This record gives sequence, C-alpha cells and structure tokens, in this order.
Amino acid sequence: MRKKIYMEMMLLSCTLLVIYAILASGTAFVLYRHSAPAVSYIVMLVLWLFVCAGAAMVSAGKMTKKIVRPIQKIDLSHPEKGCVYEEIQPMMTRIVRQKKLRQKNEKLRQEFSSNVSHELKTPLTSISGYAELLKNGLVPPQDIPEFSEKIYKEANHMICLINDIIKLSKLDERRIDIEKEQVDLFETARSVTDRLDALAKKNKVTVTVKGSHVHVKAISQMMEELIYNLCENAIKYNKPGGFVTVTIGRVDGRGRIEVADTGIGIPEKYYERVFERFFRADKSHSKQIGGTGLGLAIVKHIVEYHDGDISVASTEGEGTVFTAVI
Repeated sequence: MRKKIYMEMMLLSCTLLVIYAILASGTAFVLYRHSAPAVSYIVMLVLWLFVCAGAAMVSAGKMTKKIVRPIQKIDLSHPEKGCVYEEIQPMMTRIVRQKKLRQKNEKLRQEFSSNVSHELKTPLTSISGYAELLKNGLVPPQDIPEFSEKIYKEANHMICLINDIIKLSKLDERRIDIEKEQVDLFETARSVTDRLDALAKKNKVTVTVKGSHVHVKAISQMMEELIYNLCENAIKYNKPGGFVTVTIGRVDGRGRIEVADTGIGIPEKYYERVFERFFRADKSHSKQIGGTGLGLAIVKHIVEYHDGDISVASTEGEGTVFTAVI
C-alpha cells in the first residue's frame, strides 16, 4: 500500500513538472526562433526538454519523498496515531473500524465453533452411552422404552440444533431464495400462538394476541419463525399462571411486533448478549427447559435481514418485552 502511494505521488509530481517544462520550453522556443536558424530551433528545443525532464525527475523524487515520508512512518497496527495529514484521517479511521470489526467477527466465529462442538458432543455422548447399554443387554426389558425415549430426545435435539445452525448460516450469507411478499403480521401471530397452545397449557401460561392487521413486505416463513421463537421463549421462561401478550401495530410506517411476558426477567447487564449464539442468562433454568440456544440469535438475524430493529426491556422477577420493527 505504501509503495503504491509513493508511485502515485511520484507520477503526479512528474506530470506536473513535465507540463511546466513543456510550457517553459515553448516559451524558450518562441523567444529563440527569432535569432537562430530552423535546425538550431529543434536542437535547442530537444536539449531544453531533456534538461527540464531531468530536473523534473529529480524535483519530483524529492517532493514525493517529502510528502510520503510521514505516511511511511504510520504504524498500521495503530493507524489512527501519528497521522499528520488531515485529508487521510477518515481513511485511517475506517481502517481502525474494519480491523476491530474483523477481530470481533473472528472472536465470535471461534466462540461459535467451540459452542457448536460442545452442543453436538453432549447429545452424541448420551446417545452413544444409552446405545452401548442396550447393545450389551444391560438394560432390563421394562426400562428399554425409557432408554429409547432418551435416545430419541437427544437425537431430536441434535436435528433441531443442526437445522438452526443451517438457518443462521443462510441468514449470515443472505442466501435466501424466497421472494418477499405482503404478510399480515396479525394473522401470522394468531397462527403461531395456535401452534403453541399445547406448550402454553402445559406451562399454565395464557397467550393473547391483540392489535390490528398490519401488512409488511417480508418473507412469510421468517415472520412466523420470528414470532414463534419470541413467543416460545416467553412461554418457557414464564411462571405458572403467567401471561404472554403479542401486540401487532405500526410505527413510522413500519410493522411493529411486541411480545411481553410476566416471566423471570433478564438482568440489564445481559440485554446486549441475549441475541448472541448459545448465550443463556440463566443456564440452570435453560438446561431444564431445553432448546438449542440459537432462537434469539435467529430472531435478530431475521430482523436484520429485513433491515429492521429489535430491542429488549426487562425487569427481573416481573417480565420481559421484546419489540421488533420490520
């Protein structure tokens, strides 16, 4: 990069000085032709051009070195420091921002890989252990159905996890082959809550949908998954006899989805982290209720895919409100 800047500056300086030399030569030619034969005009002009070109190269080299030297001294590991040219400060700022973003993404990628390995290894270990006991005939006949159920649940958990990872990967790379269409958020919310009715009854939670029929241009399946994940979380992390309220509305011409619950709440220090992959604020409770730990990460990616915004507000012991604007 530094070499490229040096060459460009050198070229610019040479160009300017050569133009100056040509103008000077032209002037000299006009003055000289009144006092010498035609051949002498040409010889003098050529000699003058060579002299000017040589001087231009020397001057350009010195000028370029003087300009480029402060740039060459910039520490690229901390480009924002020691920048003497105000004109390139925005570029240095962008370099710093991109570097930090690259480091953050690399850290997230490493954490994600580590978490995926752990999340897949745990059910695989359980399945392998149960299967080995069955294979060696160490399970009493009356307990075989129970062991089979455990193997089924662990395998199903792995399938859900892999499906969620694939969804996130597609959202990350924006590899979605489905066209956007007009989606009725109110009808979508009612359909989702109907599907969650059995889970709500099991957890003794009442789910209601209110608001108005708001249409947005979106991918229907994604809107379903967004509302489903938020509602499922609200039910699972609620209290017996609790409530989940889904409110559909419009704000600034955009669709607004609000999912409020009367559950255990989220500490304020975790507001930013709840959308991270595999993050669980209450790990002991999360282990009991299951899930892949990717639900809210998928929600955030869906919102971002539709150029929307999502926020969370919560009070510990009282409940949580997620608000998505699409």
